Amino acid sequence: MGRVACWTGWVGRPGKDRRAIARVFVAKAVYNMSTMRQLLERLSAYAALRRIRGWESPREIPHESKLPRAFTDFAGTQPPRQLNESLIEETLKDRLIGQVSRDSTELEAREKPRRDAARKTELQAEVRRRNRLRT
Repeated sequence: MGRVACWTGWVGRPGKDRRAIARVFVAKAVYNMSTMRQLLERLSAYAALRRIRGWESPREIPHESKLPRAFTDFAGTQPPRQLNESLIEETLKDRLIGQVSRDSTELEAREKPRRDAARKTELQAEVRRRNRLRT
């Protein structure tokens, strides 16, 4: 599967777990949240969602200012693309994928085909003949 670097060799306060933040990055996309505030409120309110992301208590959730920086780092390294590629490689490596594409482009066309002049005169003659037979 895709890997997220978890570097802990910095001097100073230990950073938050990048893997947990990467899971939050995926959750934000999956749940279609437009703002970081929505994401943090949902993480604080729902214990199950928070635990899936790797945090037991609301105090373990990173501050609102740290998540955008981590998301910027993730956007540069493109972990969603890497994760998607590795997932496809593992699950679909022995399968053939088919796709049906249909074009719904509007085309200018006539409803009825044009009749050529010879065919038109034949049809008119046939109509006159039938009318004579009726009378």
